[in-house]
Amino acid sequence: MMILTANAWHSISEAVSNIAIFAAMPTLVVWICLKVRNQKFNKVIDLAQFALEKDPSLNLDDFMAKLSPAKRTYAQKSVTLILISCILILLGLAAATIAWVFNSKGQNGPYAFFGIVACVLLAVGISFLISFFYTRNLVRKGLLK
Repeated sequence: MMILTANAWHSISEAVSNIAIFAAMPTLVVWICLKVRNQKFNKVIDLAQFALEKDPSLNLDDFMAKLSPAKRTYAQKSVTLILISCILILLGLAAATIAWVFNSKGQNGPYAFFGIVACVLLAVGISFLISFFYTRNLVRKGLLK
């Protein structure tokens, strides 16, 4: 019979947690998103079939155009982009602060990960901010509608 030491249990638990975080969770997120999209699509198809049963002379293109969501304006898209960028930058600053505080106390083991997370969040937030200003300049020049 094989008895596992504490170090072996630690390495096994690390491997299982890494598999769960980096393989299972993204797969689950994609599966849920696809399932929600498929359910929405099935609802639209059922509604269209019901409408065609009620009125066979119905123009299906006009009916589907009425069901589709309205196009978002540039102002709505830009507000969303600036909001996401601000949230990501604030989360990055918070993660950087956590990493800095715990690293200054000499606890750099588990908290070193916060420094990496901070860099990624700050980079993505700043890139969203840059794309907002770049797109705004293109709209002002009339190159983008």
